Amino acid sequence: MTFFGAESRYKNLRGGDLVATHMSGVGYETPWHQVTDLPNEPPLKLGGRQSDYLTGYTAAAAAMCALYSRNANGAGQHVDVSQWLAMVSMVRPNIGFYSHEARDSASFQRLYARRKTSGQWVYPCKDGWVSFSAGTERFWRGAKKAMGNPEWMDVDLFQTVLGRVAHIDAVEAGVIDWLSSHTRSEAFEKAQAEHVPCFPVHTPAEVASNEQYEARRFFERTGGFGRS
Repeated sequence: MTFFGAESRYKNLRGGDLVATHMSGVGYETPWHQVTDLPNEPPLKLGGRQSDYLTGYTAAAAAMCALYSRNANGAGQHVDVSQWLAMVSMVRPNIGFYSHEARDSASFQRLYARRKTSGQWVYPCKDGWVSFSAGTERFWRGAKKAMGNPEWMDVDLFQTVLGRVAHIDAVEAGVIDWLSSHTRSEAFEKAQAEHVPCFPVHTPAEVASNEQYEARRFFERTGGFGRS
């Protein structure tokens, strides 16, 4: 594991968490979908040491692949993990945009500008926070049903994706107003019933006692520093 990889032209240079974050492009789009004033809202440092952690589990996954391959064909492999490229792997959709989208297309410009052009996805509700997305036409129609067909959603300004993007603050205000009278579970059930992406934001303790995880036996209790 190195900053830039054994065969990189940058291999003799110093790197680190902050360097990898910004060389990869991840820093450029942080915070995602929240920038409204480009000159005065520069890219941010990620919380903690996220690129260090990402490099670690990238190396672990690569090592497992190498072991699997060795068991299959008897040949060993050299695993070379670059912190920089591990972070690049976190912007996979962007690579598709840069390689396949026209530079003057709306989607490319939206990505390139870092500018807020859609909902935040995580909103406050009656007892916490939920992730909620109504970005596509299908999800918008489903959200409208889930929210009880409020009159404001029938306004001409919101009848197209571009119209909603242009007035996203008003859309968010309406969504938050609805969520403020619903708990996480209520919002989840109503949205999911209409096939709208929505799920509660849980605390670690709530994740550990989650009904679905318990049914699937996702976590395993041990007496010490064993498996989990």
